[in-house]
Amino acid sequence: MVMWGIWYNRNCRVHGKKVRHNTNLLDWVLAMLEEFQTTHQKLKGGSIGKKVDSQECWSPPPHDSVKLNTDVSVRQGLDFIGLGAVIRNVDWKVLVASSKPFWGSFSAEIGEFLVLRDGLLLAKTTWSEGVLG
Repeated sequence: MVMWGIWYNRNCRVHGKKVRHNTNLLDWVLAMLEEFQTTHQKLKGGSIGKKVDSQECWSPPPHDSVKLNTDVSVRQGLDFIGLGAVIRNVDWKVLVASSKPFWGSFSAEIGEFLVLRDGLLLAKTTWSEGVLG
């Protein structure tokens, strides 16, 4: 969490936004961590929204196969989107994962295409390296 705060502060500096002083940065990160933990506990207890069973959200691939899942994070007004991909086997074991920023301003639809392309390239690379089978 602290590393993310440092990275975020660095990006603020690069993009000409307000930068937090180191002591303020630590307080801010710790407050966010506390908020996350509180929210996580409420979600876990079912007091916020519907408790989701992870098995309802993800189904394993057929035997002797792997499954690629991708997702994109787009926030209006930022000059980058977040791309994420994970490849798992039938036992839910993560074989390879990737998460990275992609610089530019894109719609959610274009972001979905970009993250799928990135995920397929990840699968191709790891397949050729023998990681996936």
